[in-house]
Amino acid sequence: MNASRNRLRIRAGLVGAVALGLGGLAWFSRAPESAPVPPAPPPRMLPAPLPVIPAATDLNGPLAENAAAIRDWRTHSPETFTLQLTPDLRVPFRVTQLEAGDRRTVMTARIDGALREQPGLEGAFLVGTATASDRWDAVAVFPGMEYRIRVRGAEVSIEEAPTEPLLCLAEGDAQAEALTTATDAALPATESTPTVDVLVLVNAQALAERNNDLLRIDADCANYVAASNAVLENSRITAFVWRYLLVLPAPAYPTDNVLENDLEAMRRGTALAAHIAALKPQYGADQVMMLAGGLKTDAAGYAYVGGSSNLSAMNYPFPTFTNGNRSTVTTSYFTFCHELAHNFGARHSRFSSDSNASDGDNRYHYGHRFTDPQSNSNPVETVGTVMATGSSYRIPYYSHPEITFRGVPLGVAVDQPRAAHNARSIAERAPTMVASATAVEKPVITRQPTNVQATAGQAASLAVTASGNGLTYRWSKDGAALANATSRTLNFAAIALADAGVYTVTVSNFLGAVTSTPATVAVAAPVVAAPPAPPIAPAATPAAAGSGGRGGGGSLSGPFLSALLLLTLLRRLTITARG
Repeated sequence: MNASRNRLRIRAGLVGAVALGLGGLAWFSRAPESAPVPPAPPPRMLPAPLPVIPAATDLNGPLAENAAAIRDWRTHSPETFTLQLTPDLRVPFRVTQLEAGDRRTVMTARIDGALREQPGLEGAFLVGTATASDRWDAVAVFPGMEYRIRVRGAEVSIEEAPTEPLLCLAEGDAQAEALTTATDAALPATESTPTVDVLVLVNAQALAERNNDLLRIDADCANYVAASNAVLENSRITAFVWRYLLVLPAPAYPTDNVLENDLEAMRRGTALAAHIAALKPQYGADQVMMLAGGLKTDAAGYAYVGGSSNLSAMNYPFPTFTNGNRSTVTTSYFTFCHELAHNFGARHSRFSSDSNASDGDNRYHYGHRFTDPQSNSNPVETVGTVMATGSSYRIPYYSHPEITFRGVPLGVAVDQPRAAHNARSIAERAPTMVASATAVEKPVITRQPTNVQATAGQAASLAVTASGNGLTYRWSKDGAALANATSRTLNFAAIALADAGVYTVTVSNFLGAVTSTPATVAVAAPVVAAPPAPPIAPAATPAAAGSGGRGGGGSLSGPFLSALLLLTLLRRLTITARG
């Protein structure tokens, strides 16, 4: 392992709280609900030159006990907490944003109180993501330093990210590059901040190298995006924020040790490119980042500058790569937000070998690199903003001439021959990026299912109406999910008495889920018609008293004999008349 990964170089002006703490980072503690946060001791300014202090590699002990006491990191929402660096030295943080969703909870925190303005802590922040009750992954960023913290139940570890120069390649689109205007202008701002939505893919190599732990990859991506937004805030960019959608396994595609080939496979002529083209509208993605595994020999990151593809790739999760005699380079949040900004048309510093910049070129989309005024090394060390390559002291800012670091402006005004104002060029392109895909929002039920009264055997149905993209539906009866009930309408061809109950439907997409109000289905038994009355038999003729005879016959009645006598008389009269 490179020696620089095992030690921290402390520079003059860095507050002692951070400098000394890396050798003994002990625990996080939540401030009591009713008690104020104990004030941090006065910062101790360290003289220059400063010694090399070993970085912490393990955080067992008190932190482990405290981490185990937190029942669910997803619901752990302190207003303030303290990063314990040594037994008698603590750095307080204040949570500035907490986003709790169905998939994860993401926290952003800034150094609290007067320490925030302390030299050496400018722009410092911490972001942390919980993807399960016992999992918390965090990144602490200070100028020139980055630390990754991982909690798994009672096990806690910390890793220092190397700070060697970032090697990035970019393919440009000249028509998308920003041009200067006559004078500088304020960055655009809106009442409701638009979002540029980022979809992340992870290829098979990177997934395998993370032991197929998609939750950890998801936490890394959430932290990368939250850290990128902290950089926007540092840089006074208010025109948009990045929104992390989710990470998906990429379909198989040919890959090698050249990151440029991964990016080209994303762009055109491959099944991967077709897959990405289908994913972007499905998820409303404005930008797509590929996490490419394997040992890459050309770059830690690669992106298209401007244009309409908005694609980028970074080496992950390997923290280093080799390229001939080049130094090892880490991939981190710094690489992530660097590549995303390339899609906005941002370029490396004017002094980068691939910038092709010339004085007075009427362009200001460059990063900024300058000599560290407190450096005592030989050669003198340089400080670089996010888009500047070739600097080992990296600070979490995009170039902006109105922001200073150690008294030095972090850019050059746009009307100067060597203009460098990433923040402005990024903000100006934000409306185009926001509009590059239709945003997908969380589902909202606009029409609830209503109660149903039906008679057994009749047709009946329940229905819900919801807004959103990529919606899925799941109906439940009396709290239990129904098999194959996955459309917005639940139909009963012939409803039965057993179908009576209380129904709800949950509408979901990748951003979240919402459950309807209950609807009652009442089923009545069918009305059964009464059977027809049986036919009435004719009454029997009573027999004459005293009559008898055999064969079941009876004596002839009087009226019958009279009619027979009359008929005989008429017959005789007819015969006589004829004769």
